[in-house]
Amino acid sequence: MARFLMCVSLWVVSSVWAGSAHAQLGTDIDASLFVGQNVPTTLTAGQNATVSVTFQNVGNTIWREARGYKLGSQSPQDNERWGLARVLLAPSESVAPGQQKTFTFQITAPDTPGNHPFRWRMVYEGVRWFGQFSEEVTIQVLPASVDNAAFVSQSVPSSLTAGGTHTVSVTMRNTGNTTWTHAGRYRLGSQNPQDNERWGLGRVVLSPSDSIAPGQQKTFTFQITAPNTPGPAAFRWRMVHEGVNWFGAFTPNTAIQVQPQPVNNAAFVSQSVPSSLMAGERRTVSVTMRNTGTTTWTRAEEYKLGSEEPI
Repeated sequence: MARFLMCVSLWVVSSVWAGSAHAQLGTDIDASLFVGQNVPTTLTAGQNATVSVTFQNVGNTIWREARGYKLGSQSPQDNERWGLARVLLAPSESVAPGQQKTFTFQITAPDTPGNHPFRWRMVYEGVRWFGQFSEEVTIQVLPASVDNAAFVSQSVPSSLTAGGTHTVSVTMRNTGNTTWTHAGRYRLGSQNPQDNERWGLGRVVLSPSDSIAPGQQKTFTFQITAPNTPGPAAFRWRMVHEGVNWFGAFTPNTAIQVQPQPVNNAAFVSQSVPSSLMAGERRTVSVTMRNTGTTTWTRAEEYKLGSEEPI
């Protein structure tokens, strides 16, 4: 047993001496240890994000940009899935044995939705890959944001009096993959022409508490004021992501007939009146007037014949 232990001891000493001899002869040993990373777990297709990956130099070489030390992509090797396959050191950087290097860089999510691997390793370009791999992270890439809407229904009068007001409603369904909110600046906007204020407003906003998820409907209930000009006037709306895009279906192009403001007018036609009367005498007379306005005379509306000269 003693003889066996002595042999093991001699081998260890021999190995240490051999390693020392290699170092003295200038043998380069590239080695790296994965320390940590900061990587998102979800991104939208095409979205940019800043990530960081940290490695420690546990070899005996000094990592410098001029020598070709870089961070390289893996899974598979040399892929450009995230928009780049190499991350460089700064020209002035020098990562000595025992030191750590945090590579901070921007990635761009692929256009294809799904689960995509994110993994890196140190490379001495043109010489070798070396050291540990970074921990593989699966990043879920979601479809790019799509705003879309379908028209459901509306409640709109067929006619209004010029300057008159009326409460209307328009219902739209969210058929995209975004959620409509007040803070997100999702609104119902006027059309025909776009941004007109013919009915007294060009936008109808969501309430601060609204959150219209994909598949849900929103009924916009609001008051309109008819234009002052009589005739047919177009009523049409569409969803808008303010400052981003108009999207989805238009509401039907509805023509609301704007009627003139009511006008009271009358013309004298004839009368039957005696030329003289005794004091206190009562006689039946008649006065005929024609309605030349746009209103209808009714007792309930208090239309009357009144005396003149003096009133």
